[in-house]
Amino acid sequence: MARTEIVHDDPCLRMGVCRNLLVTAWLDAPDGSQARAMGKAILSLSGKYGSGFGVLNSIVSGTPRISDEFRAEILKIMRDPRLQGAGGAHVITLEGLGGVAIRAFLNTVLLLGRSPSPNKVFGDPKDGAAWLAPLATTAREAWTADQILAAFGEVARPSQSIK
Repeated sequence: MARTEIVHDDPCLRMGVCRNLLVTAWLDAPDGSQARAMGKAILSLSGKYGSGFGVLNSIVSGTPRISDEFRAEILKIMRDPRLQGAGGAHVITLEGLGGVAIRAFLNTVLLLGRSPSPNKVFGDPKDGAAWLAPLATTAREAWTADQILAAFGEVARPSQSIK
């Protein structure tokens, strides 16, 4: 399997691209700059694959503080038809009230964004990968749930610079 290329790495967000798949790992409360970085990465995939790409978006740790700037940027992404791809699995591994708050935020964004592509929220990366694999599979790229999980593992693993 191809290695996942890390395209963004800061204390809040780590993103990687593997073939036609974008994998994100949110590590702390985001701001608008991280949302714009995610939009730029998705736009790059869209330029290469058209609508034949998938997104595995994961919230793995952090404080669920969502700024108004971040909300606005995420809604821009959800409403831009070029950035929808074949579908998005949103995996929330954050537990407790933080996980509940993030689930509520994501469900609201998905409802308001009205994406034409399927999007679904999961609590387990395995379930998200299994759901996303057939959507991310195209004539040019084939995915299994295990391959998506491997890409997720490469991105979700904290980098040396993250403490």
